Amino acid sequence: MNHPRPKARLSRALGIPLTRKCVRYFERRPYPPGVHGRSRRTTSDYQVRLLEKQRLRHQYNVSEAQLRRLFDEAARAAGKTGDTLVALLERRLDAVVLRAGLARSAAAVPARRRRRVPLIRQRVCSSQDAYSSA
Repeated sequence: MNHPRPKARLSRALGIPLTRKCVRYFERRPYPPGVHGRSRRTTSDYQVRLLEKQRLRHQYNVSEAQLRRLFDEAARAAGKTGDTLVALLERRLDAVVLRAGLARSAAAVPARRRRRVPLIRQRVCSSQDAYSSA
């Protein structure tokens, strides 16, 4: 799920660089965007949890519904829910292609998939093939 909002602004709002280019913007402006970005307010527990959820959504490029489905699956599994959720997110085809170095950014992964680049067992793969080959 690609978001039309500028990536540098979104990265500054979330507190993490989403692309390589955003690292430079972080060095220049290490505070959130907007008029009141420099003033540090006390953060509530809700704000901390919401920001962490938004970071996961944008870092792994998933929608709210996809993240909810993965969270429900992680809650049903044995072990810590947070660790299981991150493991499920890392197992997605987009994350595997990105970590393998076949794409430069999370936004480039769907383009690579459309061009039929990722191969598993010498054939073009879909997300279901990635699960079955592991």
